[in-house]
Amino acid sequence: METFGSTYAKAVDDLSTKIFIPAIICSLIAEFGEYFVQNLGLVWGYIAAFFLGIIIGVVVVLFIVIAERLLGYNAQIKPYLGTFLMPLGLIGLFPAYFSGITPPYTQVTAVALLAWSFVLIKPLDFFRYHLDMRSK
Repeated sequence: METFGSTYAKAVDDLSTKIFIPAIICSLIAEFGEYFVQNLGLVWGYIAAFFLGIIIGVVVVLFIVIAERLLGYNAQIKPYLGTFLMPLGLIGLFPAYFSGITPPYTQVTAVALLAWSFVLIKPLDFFRYHLDMRSK
């Protein structure tokens, strides 16, 4: 019998190629929403989080591409980076299972970390999905 946690993690895994950029945006709103709303208002705060999330996503992808190019064409840092991020996402998503550890980020950020880790661990599925979408 599956637990709620494993079902939730499977859902994030299944949707990871579709939600990894929106997850960054939601994470920014969850972590800095009060600051955005107080200084920019609700609409402009959301717009700022939206564009900042897209910029962060693009910068991360460019960093990975450049790092892999510098290390050589056969170097794959995506699976290692994904493996590094996954425990951070799981700890943040299920803090009750990790006694003595209080993550300094919200569960929304934990979902974003998990989504990114799943995308990075299985990069071929991500690229295959987007190539299939282009051909339609």
